Amino acid sequence: MAQVREVAAKLNGELEKVNFIVATTGFLTTRGRDETSEGIDKKLACNFYARFRFIHDLAPLVEKAAEKGETVGVASVLAAGKGGPVELDDLGLVKDFTLGKAASHASTYNDAAMEASTPILSTYFTHSFSV
Repeated sequence: MAQVREVAAKLNGELEKVNFIVATTGFLTTRGRDETSEGIDKKLACNFYARFRFIHDLAPLVEKAAEKGETVGVASVLAAGKGGPVELDDLGLVKDFTLGKAASHASTYNDAAMEASTPILSTYFTHSFSV
């Protein structure tokens, strides 16, 4: 996650604007819970947290393009609508991790984040399904 913040900060310092962000990062493994140095499962870190940290941090650059009347958009490609129930008392899947739950949670988190982000920014957000 620190590397995501570092790259986003560098881009914010070097770019005037960004018209489109297409987040397609993904991580697939049959290993069980495998944590990053920040204590986040690597699958959830890559499939959800990193992509939305990146989108969040670059959103001001997208807004700058939108303010100029340019076409802008943000897309996240990861099993849209294919999520399931979320363990509200275990969002990071620390207590009860399974590969199925990691996949389902990442998809549900992506759906929710994209839906919640749309009214905040004047940018078009979409989450699409990819097989």
